[in-house]
Amino acid sequence: MKKIKNFNLTKKLSALILAVALVASTAIALGVGFVPVSAKAETASSYILEYKYLEISVSSKVGKQWKFNITNPNPYEIDVYYNTKMCNSGDAKEWEGLKDVAKITLQAYGTTNVIVLTNGTAKHFGFSYINKEVNKRLINYPQASGSSIIPKYADLDYFSDCIQIDIIGAGWIVNFTNPTNRTVTIE
Repeated sequence: MKKIKNFNLTKKLSALILAVALVASTAIALGVGFVPVSAKAETASSYILEYKYLEISVSSKVGKQWKFNITNPNPYEIDVYYNTKMCNSGDAKEWEGLKDVAKITLQAYGTTNVIVLTNGTAKHFGFSYINKEVNKRLINYPQASGSSIIPKYADLDYFSDCIQIDIIGAGWIVNFTNPTNRTVTIE
């Protein structure tokens, strides 16, 4: 499922895009991408961004084990993070408090299977990946319903509040901060 969002570019984001453009070869070498590839210009200061959430379906449920098919909706490789045990809605939606997170790599448009175990009275699952085109952690946190799931989606800013690039003369400085008090992953 895809989510369309309108957003206005701020001065900070515009400056960040300009800074990345000026140091593009270095930014690419660092694996930092900020300009959405699938963005469509609406006005000079506005874009429509298409969020490509993971495609998740239940393959089977046997006893305390759920088997999921996870598909990468992108034309490039991604790292997928998932909680190996069921969890609470808020923890998955905010991607906080998850204690059993595993990581797998999916090739472009690739599909794999993962097992998630039941966990007390928890009713949700947590799956996510970092979409560097839109600087977001895109989260699927479906709710269990019998032996099927009810899809739910969330997104969290990933780089926009945590990275600042400053150009000083012929050089540049990258500053990492964590104003949200969330764990920041730098890859």
